[in-house]
Amino acid sequence: ALVEEDEPIFLELVGEVFGSVGTHESDSAAGKPPAPEVARSVSQAALRHTVQQELISALPGIGLQAQVAWVERVMQLYDVSLARHFIVTVGLSGTGKFSLVRALHTALQSHAASATHPALGQQHQELRMNPKAVSVAQMFGSFDTTTGEWTEGVFASLWRKANKDRCHCTWVVLDGPIDDAWTENLNTVLDSNPVLTLANSDRLPMLRPNVTLHFEAEDLRNASPATVAHSGVVHLSLTDLGWMPLVETWLSTREAVQQSVLRPLVESILSPLLEMACECGAGPSPLALLASTLCLLDSMLAAFAEVDIGAETFVRIFLFCSVWGIAGALPAAEQVKLDQELRKHSRQ
Repeated sequence: ALVEEDEPIFLELVGEVFGSVGTHESDSAAGKPPAPEVARSVSQAALRHTVQQELISALPGIGLQAQVAWVERVMQLYDVSLARHFIVTVGLSGTGKFSLVRALHTALQSHAASATHPALGQQHQELRMNPKAVSVAQMFGSFDTTTGEWTEGVFASLWRKANKDRCHCTWVVLDGPIDDAWTENLNTVLDSNPVLTLANSDRLPMLRPNVTLHFEAEDLRNASPATVAHSGVVHLSLTDLGWMPLVETWLSTREAVQQSVLRPLVESILSPLLEMACECGAGPSPLALLASTLCLLDSMLAAFAEVDIGAETFVRIFLFCSVWGIAGALPAAEQVKLDQELRKHSRQ
């Protein structure tokens, strides 16, 4: 999967080089039986379509919205998982990296079992850790300098557990910044014959297709070329998800009466403020600002849960949360602009 800025360039190049491919008459249209590789391709496309339908059906059950661009990213993750045992999802916080994997696992579990794809219809689980929360020795294991006793590390223990479990499809997830300090110890895992080699000479082979190694990172700044070359990378941009699906999911948790009042406020107040925050290009990402605002709204509405409040009070609460959730995190010059916008909706 390409980053957002590169996709139009790539598609244009493909169109220029392979633009005439689609004009040839296919074998099936000419009455000829399709070649074996074509038949396999058609079968895989049909399977992919059914997985996508399962995905779209499963998203409401886990509190997510079937946003078109984001669903396509999930399917790209599915495609990469078929070809690679090592996957990296890259994107800013709030772009849906965690939910991407959860949604794919839910869709694969909901699908009927398939002889050609062992992951379909099987239970999936994640074993997750933050590689920057521990030292390299604590992550993989080390010998005691006094007794010489071997102590297995956190990642090594998770890896051993995952590769002993034949009843689940397990994704071992390293959720945190990529660093050469610990990726060097995974070189043997990234090869075509993945085996985790520890300092005590233990060799723990990877159980494929039951086990997948997955990195979740904000960027690949510190990743070595070898790490990137061995991985299947899925990029998530802020525009893939946008902020409206987050609002829709949040509104679905509110009562129907509150939804009828809050939805117009989102369109008239929150939307212009987030657009202004995007234009200024400073401060946290719009998704982070939105998350802060929604958390404040949850707290404020909970405080007034026992009180019968009118529409005017809802507006005041919404304005208060917008000031502290969005305007408070922006530079002073942008706060003046947001103040002018907010005053349009207030009598004060």
